[in-house]
Amino acid sequence: MSSNFGENNRESPDGVCKYNHLLQKLWERYRGIIYTLISTCVYSLSSIFTKLLDYNHPVTIGFYGYLIAFALSTLCNIYLIKIKKECIFQNILPLSKNKKVLFLMSARAVGNAVLVYGLILSIRYITVADSRTIISSAVITVYLFGRIFLHEKCGLVPLLVAVVALCGIVIVARPPFLTGLETFDVNTLVSGFAI
Repeated sequence: MSSNFGENNRESPDGVCKYNHLLQKLWERYRGIIYTLISTCVYSLSSIFTKLLDYNHPVTIGFYGYLIAFALSTLCNIYLIKIKKECIFQNILPLSKNKKVLFLMSARAVGNAVLVYGLILSIRYITVADSRTIISSAVITVYLFGRIFLHEKCGLVPLLVAVVALCGIVIVARPPFLTGLETFDVNTLVSGFAI
């Protein structure tokens, strides 16, 4: 076996540059989708871990989750400020001049807390799969609120997706006409409202 095996099979510098350029273009085009897929997988694993912790109080689970998220965010902020020398607080500080940003960030934090605690409570009553399916119906409210608050255009495809999501919620809720029961399953309804 020759020692110059790798040298004979190397691409020319032009080929490497074209390959790197193609990878860069693919990354720029699909990184939003890749980040979303990673987030979805991690969120699903988080839901499974939450179900395994169902013997703990929901406030305790949420507290430790937010404590760890705070620590990770602090490390990221230190890295961005000290090592990359980025100014990450330019649109926030001083708070007196950026009240709208402060309000929106606070509203988002409250919304996230409601989401997390609602998910923790819902998993106590229904399966993780059912809970995640119902949470996935957020496409309906995102579509509606995007139209109202951001004045985004209404398209046919998002409307169809919203209708399909609504049908999925109905199936997950197991109404009596699908299950043959006399009434709704109380546990499913309670967790659906918790989400």
